Amino acid sequence: MLFLLGEKENLMTLRMLTKPYFPTSAVNMESQRITYQKLLHVMQPEVPHSNSRSPSYVTGTEVVTQLSKLFSMESQTDDTPYDIGDLTRRDDSDRHLQFTKSCAYKLANLYPPFGWLYNLVIDSVFHAPSNIAAGGTTSGAVGILWIDAREDWTNRDMYEFLVHELSHTLLFIHEWAHGLFTSQRRLTESETYAMSAIRGQIRPMDKAFHSAIVATDVLLLREKIIGHDTRTILHPSTSELIPQIFDSIRSIQEVDARQGILTDYAQKLLGNCLSHLSVLA
Repeated sequence: MLFLLGEKENLMTLRMLTKPYFPTSAVNMESQRITYQKLLHVMQPEVPHSNSRSPSYVTGTEVVTQLSKLFSMESQTDDTPYDIGDLTRRDDSDRHLQFTKSCAYKLANLYPPFGWLYNLVIDSVFHAPSNIAAGGTTSGAVGILWIDAREDWTNRDMYEFLVHELSHTLLFIHEWAHGLFTSQRRLTESETYAMSAIRGQIRPMDKAFHSAIVATDVLLLREKIIGHDTRTILHPSTSELIPQIFDSIRSIQEVDARQGILTDYAQKLLGNCLSHLSVLA
């Protein structure tokens, strides 16, 4: 969503959602951050948000435990378990958080719009160990970023991870504003499942849709900022990823033609992906 829509459209959507909470008519990044946090408290009052003026890199065991439980709850309804491990074994949390913070700063220098949106919509970052996932975001705790980077990650891997998860977060926000699916209940029905772009597996429609959007953003990050032809860990190589996204979008559109599961706005986003992909391909 960062590259797919650009910073202007993302900011316009956020301002539309937060307009009721502006204390004054003046709009700047600080006031937008304050009103965004008010929105988070209204939409998800059970989530322990930070109220800080920039992303909070959380170290307190109590808050980390609360946040980890939110991701564990999500995995119970998701098709992928997160398997968050023993929270008493977090001796290297400072290293994980510093690596994340350092790469976010470096990527913001390479591409300032990333920094504007990351510092605006990422409320808190925490580390918790997992034997399966390397971190992630969840619709149940928008603005929260969980990280468990692998030992062999380079800066480039973290750049792709950060754009991947920022794209998810921005998509959650756009879903609040515009809606993506005509029925939340039907997302659990196998008839609405479609092909995922990154994993190449049949998954629930919301996961498949997010995968197509996020994968397109990762490709655009490579195209505009970090280049294509290097080692990849988190995502397939560009030569593999482009046809996988095409296949995913085709699968999603075929399911939608039969089931009518996508809103007009969601269909528009897929069309935007195809426009970028046709150039990259």
